[in-house]
Amino acid sequence: MSGPRERGPRAAAGAPDAAQGSGRRAAAVGSDRVDASGEPGTAEATDIATDVATDVAIVGAGIAGLSLADALARRGRTVRVLEAGRIGAQGGSALPLALLNPHRGRSGRAHPDDLAGLAAFWRRDARLRADGFDPGAERSGVLRVAASAAQADRWRALAASVDTASWLEPPAVPAGVRAPHGALLVPDGGWVDPPRLLAALAGSAAARGADLVEGARVVGVGRVDAADPTDGFRGDGMTRLARAVVLCVGADADAGLPIPDLTRLEGDVITLAPAEPLPHPIAGGVYGGTRSDPTGSGAPVAAVGGNHRTPATATGARDDAEHRATARALRDRFARSVPGLADAEVVAHWRGVRAKRPGHRPWTVERAPDVWFLGAFAGRGFLCAAAEAERLVERLDARLDRGADPAAP
Repeated sequence: MSGPRERGPRAAAGAPDAAQGSGRRAAAVGSDRVDASGEPGTAEATDIATDVATDVAIVGAGIAGLSLADALARRGRTVRVLEAGRIGAQGGSALPLALLNPHRGRSGRAHPDDLAGLAAFWRRDARLRADGFDPGAERSGVLRVAASAAQADRWRALAASVDTASWLEPPAVPAGVRAPHGALLVPDGGWVDPPRLLAALAGSAAARGADLVEGARVVGVGRVDAADPTDGFRGDGMTRLARAVVLCVGADADAGLPIPDLTRLEGDVITLAPAEPLPHPIAGGVYGGTRSDPTGSGAPVAAVGGNHRTPATATGARDDAEHRATARALRDRFARSVPGLADAEVVAHWRGVRAKRPGHRPWTVERAPDVWFLGAFAGRGFLCAAAEAERLVERLDARLDRGADPAAP
């Protein structure tokens, strides 16, 4: 049975060779040990405990948790990230391709927070590149293909009223894309390879002293001394962990954690080959783009996602035939806009679950004094996580600097 795995500055994926480690062990907050298969283990909780308090413990190492860890570490805060599985390798953040598109929905209008999220994403992208990391993102622009003449009229008018999108009449739409009514182009949008970005964020945070611990499933949080709000948090029988805890657990939260009630949505991303390169990914209910084969062949492949639905229960689990039918349906729907993919082979099929709340906006909320939840991104995790992390860091900084007063706003 393997114990928890600590990934310090040298061990974190994507970190430059020059990064130096702190050698500290991390503490857990009411956690079970898990082995490589994700099953609970039997190691004692104290095997990753420490008497050294840290500023913030982050539970979960997807796009929300790692964005926050990097932002806090850049501020000089001490950070520990506890992940039940492998850092950046599971959950809804581990999909093969994510789009960066603020002009969403049938109206095509961009919410101000989505525009701010995109700007924050590219600022962070520049910082990571300056530090020698590969964030795996490309500012390629994003296309939205109009489904009807009426929608084309609305989007044409929208493009004339904003400076974040432009309208392409059918003759101007790039070759390989079928858009008989025209398309909306979002020039500052783009796409990201999630595993590369998550590795870059983990490496950047670790290079600044963050402790990243794999194989630690957190099942609850509580104060060391409820009468002393500055005394930090711990789990049963464990030593002090942190002055604040942020739960970034997405759709996979343990029942003992104080997270809000959320709706869970399952979705799919398929990989198709062969594929001709597209100049812009295409956003919509079914979305996709082309990239180099991540397995190393270098040949272009297409990643196509969508089919969001309520997750199957154990008794209603979908069988292989249903999954194959889902993959074919995704390919066929995307091929309406990219006809060259109509006969492409499905070479990989990723399925994941994400969390949302009514209104589909990300949620940052203090669930108990100094216990925060950051999540409910739905399809906006990669678009909005950098900006949401920046906002929460400001609040945490102010709280930590004045002694974690539980009555503070």
